[in-house]
Amino acid sequence: MTKYVYLIIGIIITVSQFAIAAPEETHDPSNDLLREIVRERVLVNNLELKALEWDIQSKEALVRQSKTWKNPEFEVEAENVLGTGTNKGFDNAETTYKFSEEFELWGKRGMRFQSSKLELALSKNRYRQFKLNLLKSLDSLFAQVVSAQEKVDFAKEKVQLNEALITEIKRLVKAGRFSSVEEKRARIRLSKSRLTEKILEKELLILKYQLSLLWGDEFHLFKAAMKTEFNPEKEDTTSLNVLKEQLASSPEMERLQMEKQVVNLHLKADKSEALPNPTLFGGIKDYQGDRSQTWVLGAAFPIPIFDRNVGHISSAKANLEKKNKEIHAAKLSLSLQLTDLFYQKNLTITHLVSFKTMLIPDAQDVYNDVRQGYLKGRYSYLDLFDAQDSLFEIKENYAEAVADFHRIGAEIWALIGNEVQLKGKTL
Repeated sequence: MTKYVYLIIGIIITVSQFAIAAPEETHDPSNDLLREIVRERVLVNNLELKALEWDIQSKEALVRQSKTWKNPEFEVEAENVLGTGTNKGFDNAETTYKFSEEFELWGKRGMRFQSSKLELALSKNRYRQFKLNLLKSLDSLFAQVVSAQEKVDFAKEKVQLNEALITEIKRLVKAGRFSSVEEKRARIRLSKSRLTEKILEKELLILKYQLSLLWGDEFHLFKAAMKTEFNPEKEDTTSLNVLKEQLASSPEMERLQMEKQVVNLHLKADKSEALPNPTLFGGIKDYQGDRSQTWVLGAAFPIPIFDRNVGHISSAKANLEKKNKEIHAAKLSLSLQLTDLFYQKNLTITHLVSFKTMLIPDAQDVYNDVRQGYLKGRYSYLDLFDAQDSLFEIKENYAEAVADFHRIGAEIWALIGNEVQLKGKTL
């Protein structure tokens, strides 16, 4: 019992000295990133998002182009020239000057305009989907950075506790109250905790780089990601049925419906191509011999005998049926994904509430009791470390579960296309 008394006194002195000697950490909040700042940087600077903006401008130009009429043709034709006899030279030349215009009938020009508008809508849909996925990645990465920061803090705390304890163990070994084996075991534990700290710091650094790359920064210029209060019991409780109703207006379903409209428009265009366009022309015919002129009028009508565009029409009908099947399959797939994510989210909330209301408080109580018992000599330092490890492990699991919760939530909002929720979520 005497050795435990010495050990208790030594630990108290060592921890007290450590607390006094440890310099107060200064933190510059100007280097901390709020999620709103990250979102603004990403939406303004992401290169792939900018490329999609240019794609929209390209499609807008094509919409304007699709409204134009076909250019008329001007034709000059000379007869009875450079011949022999009376037709020598240009004395009896007959020159015709005429304009011709092909008229697009059967709604072809209107369908071309509608087709270009649908291509523009699809381009905007691609922009919207990429933006949602970008916000989803941002939300998930930001949560992972916050979680990784907490795990690094836990690791640093464990290292500090182990350093303070090994100092006292070394003193007790010199005093002959502990064997050298105890010191070696403590050194092994300290080394492992330092290695864990370095590994977690590297993982945090990688996550920071990944977050910075979302706005095109190859070198992260922030110290930490700001964490706000999080209460799992007050999180969104939208029912699964309400979420499924929103799937109809999801970006993926909108894309498939627009693609179906494109295919249907192609079918109409292929049917209209079976009815050819007439070409009208008119002009003046000039007679060089007697200096007279006459009007020339005419029309050309292609005769659809050999090519009635049957192949293209059949292909468009098959593509339309294919698209109907794809839409039905997508509805089932999206519904399944949403259901899976919904129950994952609810399960994660259950775990988080359990962590916060029961596991962490209980582990903290156990650690406090073992620590007090250790100071009174009722427990070994291994018992203390076991209680300490359990507490930190539960805290780390809670931090990981919070990050996982935000990842699942972001996936749900991106799936149904709720950009407001993605922008409004905080950690």
